[in-house]
Amino acid sequence: MENGRIVVVTGGAGGIGSKIVDRFLANGDTIFAIDNRLDALKTLLGTRSALKTSLSLSEETFPRRTTRVALLTRFVPRLAESMS
Repeated sequence: MENGRIVVVTGGAGGIGSKIVDRFLANGDTIFAIDNRLDALKTLLGTRSALKTSLSLSEETFPRRTTRVALLTRFVPRLAESMS
């Protein structure tokens, strides 16, 4: 598998999502984890030192669903721009 990629993992703090994060981190990829559970993202960041960035789309952070969707649609293209 190619390494050094930039990977966005949605649901990255969940059971399966965190395993996906671990797999890509082990491969040397840069991971951006996105989840709707702020507490789970904090735990993920606290336990994976190689994981530097995450985005919480939780209701506590953004109470309106439309705001969360708009943020995500803006985040991914800007992330791609910043990495190129």
